[in-house]
Amino acid sequence: MSLLVEVTPAPVRERLAIFVVDMNEKINGHAMGMTKLLLEDSIRMINEVMTGHGDDVKFKISILQYGGCNWITSDSKPIDIDDFFLNDRTQHDMKGIKNALTELNSKLDKKEFLKSNVGSYVPVITFIGSGHTNENIDKEIKELKDNNWYKHAIKLAVMTDLESDIKLYEYIIGNAESVFTIDNSDEYLKLFNRIFFDYMS
Repeated sequence: MSLLVEVTPAPVRERLAIFVVDMNEKINGHAMGMTKLLLEDSIRMINEVMTGHGDDVKFKISILQYGGCNWITSDSKPIDIDDFFLNDRTQHDMKGIKNALTELNSKLDKKEFLKSNVGSYVPVITFIGSGHTNENIDKEIKELKDNNWYKHAIKLAVMTDLESDIKLYEYIIGNAESVFTIDNSDEYLKLFNRIFFDYMS
């Protein structure tokens, strides 16, 4: 009889970060640049947290750009953070954030982005963009608030245009204290880092 005991590795816990970002060509160049910079800084921060805590937790990401409502990452599943590469792109077919909210709602489902063989944890959802819209999004917000994954998700937003109305993102995420402007983006990054550090526990 062998004295060796086969040890089954503990399953890796998967956490999901979703970014909804404004790539509208109509926003000013500074706001577009800040959107890309904050997205890249956020993903770099996740990677640093994950690298410092071994292999027991794995972060996956999904990035939805609006208003053309296209997934920069795969539209069928979240991707490993190492597979992320941000192309220099803008959207020309602008339909605002309305379609993006509908698309986000459809993916917050155990049959879609929240599949996991070890169980899914609540996602972190971050909105980054100018904060402009002329659309009525009441129906889309109601549908999202009826989605338990969205209801219990950790939600943040950063406005990259100081001329925007902060109330748009307050309405979308339902918490004024989690909406940041570009003037206090450092505070956003500190909170973002703390959230993902806490996620490792």
